[in-house]
Amino acid sequence: MGGHAFLAPSGADQWGPGRCAGSPRLQAAFPGQSGEEALEGNAAHDWAAAAILGNAPPVGAVHQNGQTITPAMAEALEDYVADCQALLARKPDQSGVEVRVRAHQFIHPLCEGTPDFFALFIAERRVYLKDLKFGHGYVGAFRNYQLTVYLIALFETLGLGLPDDSWWIEATIYQPRNYHPSGPIRHWRPKGSELELLRQAFVVAAAESTGPGENLSCTTGDWCRYCTANHACTTLAEDASFSRSHSSKAQIYIQDPDELGRELKANNRALRTLKARNEALDEQAKALVATGVRVRGWTGEWKNGRTTWSVAADRVIAWCKALGADVTKTGTLTPTQALKLGLTEDLIGAITTTPTTFALVEVTSDTMAKGLSENGK
Repeated sequence: MGGHAFLAPSGADQWGPGRCAGSPRLQAAFPGQSGEEALEGNAAHDWAAAAILGNAPPVGAVHQNGQTITPAMAEALEDYVADCQALLARKPDQSGVEVRVRAHQFIHPLCEGTPDFFALFIAERRVYLKDLKFGHGYVGAFRNYQLTVYLIALFETLGLGLPDDSWWIEATIYQPRNYHPSGPIRHWRPKGSELELLRQAFVVAAAESTGPGENLSCTTGDWCRYCTANHACTTLAEDASFSRSHSSKAQIYIQDPDELGRELKANNRALRTLKARNEALDEQAKALVATGVRVRGWTGEWKNGRTTWSVAADRVIAWCKALGADVTKTGTLTPTQALKLGLTEDLIGAITTTPTTFALVEVTSDTMAKGLSENGK
């Protein structure tokens, strides 16, 4: 089966236990668009997969989706590639790089996906699963739903039977571009019995997500943020509407600690719901405006992003040193900091990149007045 399965592990955060049963059906109608970050992630995954097997394209090569394999990208993937190669050097009984696995019997006939890397050592009864995340938003490993489904699918596909405590299991998230205090490499080592309990919960969730359409319901939560159908979800729209403005009498009300704690939790949940809804609407409006469709109250413009180095750190240091600037005193300085040392944009332009992005701009009385003023000059 090509593409994403109906109950894909990558979407388990939406349809998994305690989440949104209606999301698989809604997301099937809105598979999502490939923005710059998604395209970059796709190129990074493909390059890393080829590098693990020893046949990576050279740095500077252009991926089929148009993204360039930059030195910074290759450098960010070094630890992930090296760890996977180290496991392959130990001669596992079975291994896979971007190999399709299924959980047809252990979860549901529509559940299958493609983990980034796995290795099985039968004599040691060890299973390793590694997942690469090239995005910036933090992704934890502990009881991560995507990792959970991949592990269960591995046990079925490799013929290992249902998980039990005789197995040593390690699932790892590699996220080189997220600077969390826990570091870019995060492990989860569940016992087989823990994985089996999660599997049973996923069986129930899968059954709910594939039930009759008239019985499906959507449940809002943090997972809405990454749902590809969030812009078209009535439940999310209604939930967000309850979080918007409200008027009442002006009066003093002092809460007791328990009430305060409950409201604070409710408000945080409402803020997350609004954020998910707002991000969905922002992306939809941006796509429409970019193609010339009028969206009332909004326009768009191209903006320059943050200038970053386009080559590895050692080349930045050598280049700047040759130009008479030492950027090693406080680590590799940013391009902006390097300019303050006396370098010019022309001198460092060959080793920097400044991405451009299309952003929404709200049309207000101030922006309209400003536009009329500038046009009248």
